Amino acid sequence: MCGWCCALCAAAVLSIASNATRFAHADEKSAAAADEVGEQRISVAGLVPTTAAASELEELCVGLVEPSSWEQAGGTGKIKAGRASITVTNTKMARDGVRTLIAALGKLPALDAKSAGAPPKPPRFDIVPSKESKRASTANNADAGQATLVVYNVADLVWDGEKAPPHFDTIVMLIETCATPEVWPHSGGGSELKTFGPRGALVVRATPDTLSAIDGLLAAVRNLPPIAGAGGKIEPVGTTVLAGKLGTKGDCDARLYHVGDLVTVPGGTMNLNAAIQRIMDNASPDSWQRNGGDGSLRKLADRGGLLIINTPKAHGTVEAELAKIRAEIAAAGTVKPPKPTPRPVRK
Repeated sequence: MCGWCCALCAAAVLSIASNATRFAHADEKSAAAADEVGEQRISVAGLVPTTAAASELEELCVGLVEPSSWEQAGGTGKIKAGRASITVTNTKMARDGVRTLIAALGKLPALDAKSAGAPPKPPRFDIVPSKESKRASTANNADAGQATLVVYNVADLVWDGEKAPPHFDTIVMLIETCATPEVWPHSGGGSELKTFGPRGALVVRATPDTLSAIDGLLAAVRNLPPIAGAGGKIEPVGTTVLAGKLGTKGDCDARLYHVGDLVTVPGGTMNLNAAIQRIMDNASPDSWQRNGGDGSLRKLADRGGLLIINTPKAHGTVEAELAKIRAEIAAAGTVKPPKPTPRPVRK
């Protein structure tokens, strides 16, 4: 009986070892195939309207798909985009990555009147890497295996429906300032963010925590009603805390304020500058960068928004000043741009 059991155990061990060897060989073959360099032409018909857009697409692929594999980074991979197709000479893993990225961009609608209106559904497309790509990324860098490539449709935030190209600067600044700022290249981090104008797209490679922060930030901006076409009275929107532990001392918060109801008059005319001066003159004036502090303020003109980075105490005085302005408007019975207060003489 014992001999029979031992024979069964030995057979089981041999079977497990054989399977392990077979799987190891399969992994080796798969890895070898992923590393094999070849050339592939991928259609981009309808996605690349101009030569400039072709160059933009090349930069996007080189910066986000296996970045170290391209000749621009010292590798051997080559890429050439035209208006009809893009030719990729690189490993199978890189070619698959480019093809998947282009497919995701193709899901976004071309810029039209609808793009400049309601928020898109869905607002993002996650690009799922192949098993080979996951395996190689994890082997090369433990953190890279956790990063995800995501395409965000932000046409409604960066394009006003005119012939001018989308303006990404404000949204990119918001993300790099407030969405885990330590992960971006300007802070020495490894996350990447690129834009693709023909589809009003942001393409981001980052960890889930950073992507979650971007999701929240974009939702907060979309919560601010667009000034253009607002027509009647604009209702104020509550303040959103976007990030903390900012500034040179780590004691500042980033908060998104809505002041569209304070500075918009019938017809959609808006003047944020008067409100900004009121805030910086009266709300903890010594806390702002112009007076030697850490506080900063940037405007989102299209949405009547102010991004303010300052200490919690200073934010309290900002809220108080905005409440004062709203009280003045209510007493006057009409919306007028707030009058700046005279600056105190600094001794």
